[in-house]
Amino acid sequence: MPEPTRGLHDTLEELHAQLARTESLDPALRDELRQAMEEIRARVDAGAPAEARVAERVRQLMLRFEAEYPALADAVGAVVRALARLGI
Repeated sequence: MPEPTRGLHDTLEELHAQLARTESLDPALRDELRQAMEEIRARVDAGAPAEARVAERVRQLMLRFEAEYPALADAVGAVVRALARLGI
């Protein structure tokens, strides 16, 4: 697995772990984040780049998390940065 892709996988795993530790998160918001993570992972595993719309969706989620869930926002931000390293 190429290094940038491996980095993205590691970052997604960290976000998944952080999400599991965040108990008070709104279920709809949790599902939206999980769907975005699954879409990114599926596309990367298939060898296709994640689409820019997915990256934008993740950026918007990060902004929504910043005030109430700063640790989770940091993890989402790491995904955004990993996507940027892949040119997305």
